[in-house]
Amino acid sequence: MMTALTAALRHMLASSSMLALVIIEDRQTLMALDHLFLSVFYWHSHSCKALSLARIPALKLIHETQPGDLEGGT
Repeated sequence: MMTALTAALRHMLASSSMLALVIIEDRQTLMALDHLFLSVFYWHSHSCKALSLARIPALKLIHETQPGDLEGGT
């Protein structure tokens, strides 16, 4: 799941700023994504594309998707 989620997040950041929510229920995944958000924020900051990425407590990740997108669906 992390590979698909990481790719989806990078695609969202590269293409637009549209937002939606994906629920993350696994604590280990959430902790990994917390690190990913920080990395993405710093990457965009150094690229002069600073984003306002709020670190959302609990179980939410910012991303626009359709049902099944993160699992390889259409």
